[in-house]
Amino acid sequence: SEFEGIKPRLKVTAGESVKRGDILFENKKNEKMLFRSPCCGTIKAVNLGARRAPVEILIEKSAQEESITFESYTRATIGQLTREQVADHLLNTGLWPLIKQRPFSRIADPNVAPKAVFINAAGSAPFQADFKAILKGDAEAFETGISTLGKLTDGQVHLCRSAGSDIRAFDHAENHTFSGPHPSGNTSVHINRISPIQPHDTVYTIAAQDVILIGKLMLSGELPRNKVIALGGPEVKQEYRKHYRVPLGASLQPLFAKALEDGKELRIIAGTAL
Repeated sequence: SEFEGIKPRLKVTAGESVKRGDILFENKKNEKMLFRSPCCGTIKAVNLGARRAPVEILIEKSAQEESITFESYTRATIGQLTREQVADHLLNTGLWPLIKQRPFSRIADPNVAPKAVFINAAGSAPFQADFKAILKGDAEAFETGISTLGKLTDGQVHLCRSAGSDIRAFDHAENHTFSGPHPSGNTSVHINRISPIQPHDTVYTIAAQDVILIGKLMLSGELPRNKVIALGGPEVKQEYRKHYRVPLGASLQPLFAKALEDGKELRIIAGTAL
């Protein structure tokens, strides 16, 4: 469900060892679109759903880490790349699916150049991670991610922030601020106010934190390791209502076991409750 619209072709089986960055599966519709392992370990199980489609790959992380590395860049060398080179690099490294395409909010088609790219750093829904906390220490990676996304369009990269969020303006992007109650932080609102979609238009969208992940990949040549989440809601114990830096792909059950109230029927929601 995290990769809606693709047809996966598995490249691993239970019992195999994988390095961090090894290919787990590819998209049958576009074999350049690869999905790579977020950790080094052993494939414990590949769980199948309807029509034997894979729905979950369980990896037991090993104590020793081996990683696959890719080519690294600076913001100067990114400026010398073509759109095709950037798209192929993101497809090969497994980060392309972070980019969505409007209309329909599906994984972006790398063969269709959008009229604009929208970066959402203005979440207004409750219990969302604060982008100011996410950005801490990663401004260079964020700027590099913006430069990378700029190579995918002949139009503008639009960075949308919340009014009063104290997130500075960044180069290589049109900077916008939105205020007011939800849904002022929704990407659909941003597109409608800044560059409405006309018939036959294509627009790329991406969450601001995912721009950091792309920037880290470009700078280091390695897959990013962590992301920041927020845990909130009425059934979360008070002392656990805060931000967490968690490994990409990792199970959150150990955190939930400590943070959630016991003995109650709970519904855990990933993303916005609205």
